Amino acid sequence: KIPKGDKMVEPLRIGITHVHHFYTKRNCYIVSCFLNKINFVNKRLQNFLRCVLQSFLFHLSRLNRKVPGGIGRHLVGTLFIPSLNCEVSFFQMIERKLSDFYSAVILNQNVFKILITLQSSTNLPNIPSNSIDYIFTDPPFGSNLMYSELNFIWEAWLKVFTNNKSEAVINKTQRKGLYEYQVLMEKCFSENYRILKPGRWMTVEFHNSKNSIWNAIQEAI
Repeated sequence: KIPKGDKMVEPLRIGITHVHHFYTKRNCYIVSCFLNKINFVNKRLQNFLRCVLQSFLFHLSRLNRKVPGGIGRHLVGTLFIPSLNCEVSFFQMIERKLSDFYSAVILNQNVFKILITLQSSTNLPNIPSNSIDYIFTDPPFGSNLMYSELNFIWEAWLKVFTNNKSEAVINKTQRKGLYEYQVLMEKCFSENYRILKPGRWMTVEFHNSKNSIWNAIQEAI
């Protein structure tokens, strides 16, 4: 069932109350079968295939708009369902995405050593102070993007949901305003300062249409 949220108003208004309503019956059935089948493979392969599926779940949905000469695309940052949908083939998409993932692995396997960690930037106890050479950070965009709400569709398929209590957004439904957002950003920048080596640099990439949110980011820094 779709939860209440700032970005959920439009789907609920037109009668979309559950995640399967975002899909045609055909694609809903195929994705369900795929997830059921991969339960019988080893855990590492299962996680990899779930990751591949997650990368194109939006393309399979009714959010996908018909565009001239293309397979269609959804409007980023919203849950808008167009009057003219473009139903994309699951089999076409998974073949394409598997090729993309394979290329990425082959290109990078001998080039970079990469570590991905899933944790809050407000608290990085596993990273020692004065140990990082360079930080590139792209903070959440305030009220422009509702991350957990937009992720809910594919999270529902994977049965893993974002805990949005500490989500850095300005959101009426979550009762979070500019102050709550700025406090979280201050904690993040404090940790960035702690782990960065003296005299080294951090790049902060940011875009927002509201001056108040720009000011909050500057104050937090």
